[in-house]
Amino acid sequence: MFCPNCGKDNLPGAVFCIDCGARLQPAPDPQPAPCPPPDEARAPVLGLGQFTLMELVAR
Repeated sequence: MFCPNCGKDNLPGAVFCIDCGARLQPAPDPQPAPCPPPDEARAPVLGLGQFTLMELVAR
């Protein structure tokens, strides 16, 4: 973590700069990547029921 005041490299998690004593800003927490949209080919098909399944098996 670099001091915004003097540029000194400090230990991770330090609150104050070891060189000039300036207060250090904590690094922001990384944001998780958003979930990708579902693949249309893998999306579940709703409302087909047993009749359609039997119709497909009979073919």
